[in-house]
Amino acid sequence: MSLWDETTREPDARRERNGGRVVLLVLVGLALLAGGGYAAAYLAAGDKVPRGTTVAGVDVGGRTQAEAVLALEAGLSERSTAPIAVSVDGTTEEVDPEQAGLAVDYAASVEAAGGEESWEPGRLWDYFTGGDDLDAVVTVDDAAMTGTVDELIKAAGTLPRNGDIDFRGNRVKVTDPVVGEAIDADEASAALEAAYLQ
Repeated sequence: MSLWDETTREPDARRERNGGRVVLLVLVGLALLAGGGYAAAYLAAGDKVPRGTTVAGVDVGGRTQAEAVLALEAGLSERSTAPIAVSVDGTTEEVDPEQAGLAVDYAASVEAAGGEESWEPGRLWDYFTGGDDLDAVVTVDDAAMTGTVDELIKAAGTLPRNGDIDFRGNRVKVTDPVVGEAIDADEASAALEAAYLQ
């Protein structure tokens, strides 16, 4: 082996080691950059509701859960207490939502909108790319709803009446039958719930 071969191998080996170090440093730098960006995205999203999210038409996006609940309460304050107009066979009645057992679960509505703190990439992606248009979570007190529907049935329904023939002496009295009209309790409950907040 000549002296020239040994002197050329030494710089090649040194160059390879230096090149390997550069590649390693670049990979470590990229990993730190990616990790730092991911941590920054997590800190920015926190427990905030995804940007652009609305619940029953109220913008709650980009807020913490507590702020979103307050915004939702303020945005739905009038609609959640407004009477529901009910029309039955030409007769219009107004139903008080509170008496019908209808209420908004504000915390559950915000939770359904996705305002939880998480390291999951999907959660972070949702936060930055925008949320959905969601319905509010509505709770129904079944006993109160049944009482309200019963009142509507009494106010708007007509009882059926059987026909009758009455013979008195040489006179015949005919009573025509009357078809009854009633409200389907299940359909009425579903209709009241659907009309709430509209």
